Amino acid sequence: MFANRDEALTQVAKDIRSAIEELGYPAREEGVSQEVASTQEPGLSAPRSSNLRVKKKFTDQEVDEFLESSFEYISRYFEASLSELQSRNQNITTKFKQIDANCFTASIYDEGARASECTIWSGGDQSFIGGIAYYGGITTSRNQYNESLSVENDGYSLHLKPMGMSHYGMSEKKELSQEGAAEFYWGLLIERLQQ
Repeated sequence: MFANRDEALTQVAKDIRSAIEELGYPAREEGVSQEVASTQEPGLSAPRSSNLRVKKKFTDQEVDEFLESSFEYISRYFEASLSELQSRNQNITTKFKQIDANCFTASIYDEGARASECTIWSGGDQSFIGGIAYYGGITTSRNQYNESLSVENDGYSLHLKPMGMSHYGMSEKKELSQEGAAEFYWGLLIERLQQ
Protein backbone atom coordinates (compact mmCIF):
# COMPACT_ATOMS: atom_id res chain seq x y z
CA MET A 1 0.00 0.00 0.00
CA PHE A 2 3.08 2.27 0.15
CA ALA A 3 3.58 4.61 -2.80
CA ASN A 4 7.33 4.65 -2.07
CA ARG A 5 8.89 1.17 -2.21
CA ASP A 6 11.94 2.25 -0.19
CA GLU A 7 9.70 3.26 2.71
CA ALA A 8 7.84 -0.05 2.42
CA LEU A 9 11.07 -2.08 2.52
CA THR A 10 12.34 -0.03 5.46
CA GLN A 11 9.12 -0.85 7.35
CA VAL A 12 9.50 -4.55 6.50
CA ALA A 13 13.09 -4.55 7.77
CA LYS A 14 12.04 -2.86 11.02
CA ASP A 15 9.23 -5.40 11.52
CA ILE A 16 11.61 -8.33 10.90
CA ARG A 17 14.11 -6.88 13.38
CA SER A 18 11.34 -6.51 16.00
CA ALA A 19 10.19 -10.10 15.42
CA ILE A 20 13.76 -11.41 15.86
CA GLU A 21 14.15 -9.47 19.10
CA GLU A 22 10.80 -10.84 20.37
CA LEU A 23 12.10 -14.36 19.75
CA GLY A 24 14.97 -13.61 22.12
CA TYR A 25 17.81 -13.06 19.70
CA PRO A 26 19.89 -9.98 20.52
CA ALA A 27 19.84 -7.12 18.04
CA ARG A 28 23.07 -6.77 16.09
CA GLU A 29 24.79 -3.44 15.98
CA GLU A 30 24.49 -1.47 12.77
CA GLY A 31 27.40 -1.79 10.38
CA VAL A 32 29.88 -4.60 9.77
CA SER A 33 31.03 -6.68 12.75
CA GLN A 34 34.79 -7.05 13.44
CA GLU A 35 34.65 -10.79 12.69
CA VAL A 36 33.08 -10.21 9.28
CA ALA A 37 35.37 -7.28 8.51
CA SER A 38 38.52 -9.30 9.20
CA THR A 39 37.49 -12.15 6.85
CA GLN A 40 36.62 -9.91 3.90
CA GLU A 41 39.14 -9.25 1.20
CA PRO A 42 40.27 -5.63 1.14
CA GLY A 43 38.40 -3.40 -1.28
CA LEU A 44 35.43 -5.74 -1.80
CA SER A 45 32.98 -4.23 0.66
CA ALA A 46 33.62 -1.03 2.50
CA PRO A 47 31.19 0.64 4.86
CA ARG A 48 28.94 3.06 3.01
CA SER A 49 25.83 5.14 3.49
CA SER A 50 22.44 3.68 2.69
CA ASN A 51 21.20 7.20 1.91
CA LEU A 52 21.94 7.08 -1.84
CA ARG A 53 18.63 8.09 -3.41
CA VAL A 54 18.68 11.05 -5.76
CA LYS A 55 15.74 12.83 -7.32
CA LYS A 56 14.98 12.18 -10.96
CA LYS A 57 12.75 13.59 -13.64
CA PHE A 58 10.14 11.25 -15.07
CA THR A 59 9.54 11.25 -18.81
CA ASP A 60 6.11 11.54 -20.41
CA GLN A 61 6.53 7.95 -21.56
CA GLU A 62 7.14 6.74 -17.99
CA VAL A 63 4.06 8.64 -16.77
CA ASP A 64 1.91 7.25 -19.60
CA GLU A 65 3.10 3.67 -18.96
CA PHE A 66 2.45 4.04 -15.22
CA LEU A 67 -1.06 5.36 -15.90
CA GLU A 68 -1.78 2.49 -18.30
CA SER A 69 -0.45 -0.20 -15.97
CA SER A 70 -2.36 1.38 -13.04
CA PHE A 71 -5.65 1.24 -14.96
CA GLU A 72 -4.99 -2.39 -15.93
CA TYR A 73 -4.21 -3.21 -12.27
CA ILE A 74 -7.43 -1.56 -11.06
CA SER A 75 -9.41 -3.44 -13.71
CA ARG A 76 -8.00 -6.84 -12.64
CA TYR A 77 -8.48 -5.90 -8.96
CA PHE A 78 -12.18 -5.11 -9.50
CA GLU A 79 -12.83 -8.24 -11.56
CA ALA A 80 -11.26 -10.49 -8.90
CA SER A 81 -12.91 -8.62 -5.99
CA LEU A 82 -16.36 -8.83 -7.58
CA SER A 83 -15.91 -12.56 -8.14
CA GLU A 84 -14.83 -13.11 -4.52
CA LEU A 85 -17.66 -10.92 -3.17
CA GLN A 86 -20.20 -13.03 -5.04
CA SER A 87 -18.68 -16.34 -3.91
CA ARG A 88 -18.76 -15.26 -0.23
CA ASN A 89 -22.34 -13.95 -0.17
CA GLN A 90 -25.32 -16.01 -1.31
CA ASN A 91 -27.57 -13.00 -1.85
CA ILE A 92 -25.00 -11.09 -3.92
CA THR A 93 -24.43 -11.33 -7.66
CA THR A 94 -21.95 -9.20 -9.54
CA LYS A 95 -21.15 -8.16 -13.08
CA PHE A 96 -17.84 -6.96 -14.50
CA LYS A 97 -17.85 -5.63 -18.06
CA GLN A 98 -14.76 -4.51 -19.96
CA ILE A 99 -16.09 -1.82 -22.32
CA ASP A 100 -12.76 -1.23 -24.07
CA ALA A 101 -9.06 -1.01 -23.25
CA ASN A 102 -9.66 2.19 -21.27
CA CYS A 103 -13.02 1.60 -19.57
CA PHE A 104 -14.92 -0.97 -17.50
CA THR A 105 -18.09 -1.12 -15.43
CA ALA A 106 -18.81 -2.98 -12.19
CA SER A 107 -22.25 -3.82 -10.79
CA ILE A 108 -23.34 -5.41 -7.51
CA TYR A 109 -26.85 -6.81 -7.04
CA ASP A 110 -28.38 -7.72 -3.67
CA GLU A 111 -31.22 -10.24 -4.07
CA GLY A 112 -31.38 -9.20 -7.74
CA ALA A 113 -31.80 -5.49 -6.96
CA ARG A 114 -29.08 -3.09 -8.09
CA ALA A 115 -27.14 -2.18 -4.94
CA SER A 116 -24.09 -0.38 -6.31
CA GLU A 117 -22.38 0.21 -9.62
CA CYS A 118 -19.64 2.26 -11.17
CA THR A 119 -17.80 3.13 -14.36
CA ILE A 120 -14.03 3.55 -14.28
CA TRP A 121 -12.00 4.83 -17.21
CA SER A 122 -8.57 6.12 -18.04
CA GLY A 123 -8.64 9.56 -19.62
CA GLY A 124 -5.01 9.91 -20.62
CA ASP A 125 -3.88 13.13 -22.27
CA GLN A 126 -6.83 13.08 -24.69
CA SER A 127 -9.30 13.90 -21.90
CA PHE A 128 -9.62 16.85 -19.55
CA ILE A 129 -9.44 14.33 -16.70
CA GLY A 130 -5.94 13.16 -17.63
CA GLY A 131 -5.98 10.33 -15.09
CA ILE A 132 -8.26 7.51 -13.96
CA ALA A 133 -11.84 8.59 -13.31
CA TYR A 134 -14.60 7.02 -11.20
CA TYR A 135 -18.33 7.58 -11.66
CA GLY A 136 -20.83 6.06 -9.22
CA GLY A 137 -23.14 4.64 -11.88
CA ILE A 138 -23.10 3.21 -15.39
CA THR A 139 -22.37 5.85 -18.02
CA THR A 140 -21.01 6.19 -21.53
CA SER A 141 -20.09 9.83 -20.94
CA ARG A 142 -16.51 10.74 -20.12
CA ASN A 143 -17.49 14.20 -18.87
CA GLN A 144 -19.02 13.29 -15.51
CA TYR A 145 -17.18 11.73 -12.60
CA ASN A 146 -17.21 11.62 -8.81
CA GLU A 147 -13.48 11.12 -8.30
CA SER A 148 -10.29 11.21 -10.31
CA LEU A 149 -6.77 9.90 -9.72
CA SER A 150 -3.86 11.74 -11.28
CA VAL A 151 -0.27 10.58 -11.72
CA GLU A 152 2.19 12.55 -9.64
CA ASN A 153 5.72 12.04 -8.36
CA ASP A 154 7.82 13.03 -5.39
CA GLY A 155 11.05 13.03 -7.37
CA TYR A 156 11.71 9.39 -6.45
CA SER A 157 8.68 7.40 -7.60
CA LEU A 158 5.39 7.75 -9.43
CA HIS A 159 2.14 7.48 -7.48
CA LEU A 160 -1.57 8.19 -7.84
CA LYS A 161 -3.24 11.04 -6.02
CA PRO A 162 -7.02 11.37 -5.52
CA MET A 163 -8.68 14.68 -6.29
CA GLY A 164 -10.71 14.35 -3.07
CA MET A 165 -14.15 14.95 -4.59
CA SER A 166 -15.65 11.73 -3.24
CA HIS A 167 -15.23 12.88 0.36
CA TYR A 168 -15.93 16.58 0.57
CA GLY A 169 -13.89 18.27 3.25
CA MET A 170 -11.23 15.57 3.02
CA SER A 171 -8.11 17.54 3.84
CA GLU A 172 -5.72 14.60 3.61
CA LYS A 173 -4.69 13.80 0.06
CA LYS A 174 -2.75 10.56 -0.08
CA GLU A 175 -0.03 9.26 -2.33
CA LEU A 176 -1.39 5.92 -3.47
CA SER A 177 0.28 2.88 -4.98
CA GLN A 178 -1.60 0.93 -7.64
CA GLU A 179 -3.00 -1.36 -4.95
CA GLY A 180 -3.90 1.59 -2.74
CA ALA A 181 -5.69 3.30 -5.65
CA ALA A 182 -7.62 0.12 -6.52
CA GLU A 183 -8.70 -0.30 -2.88
CA PHE A 184 -9.67 3.39 -2.72
CA TYR A 185 -12.02 3.01 -5.70
CA TRP A 186 -13.28 -0.38 -4.45
CA GLY A 187 -14.19 1.33 -1.17
CA LEU A 188 -16.34 3.83 -3.07
CA LEU A 189 -18.23 1.00 -4.75
CA ILE A 190 -18.68 -1.27 -1.71
CA GLU A 191 -19.54 1.43 0.85
CA ARG A 192 -23.21 1.46 -0.22
CA LEU A 193 -23.51 -2.17 0.85
CA GLN A 194 -21.77 -1.57 4.18
CA GLN A 195 -23.92 1.28 5.50
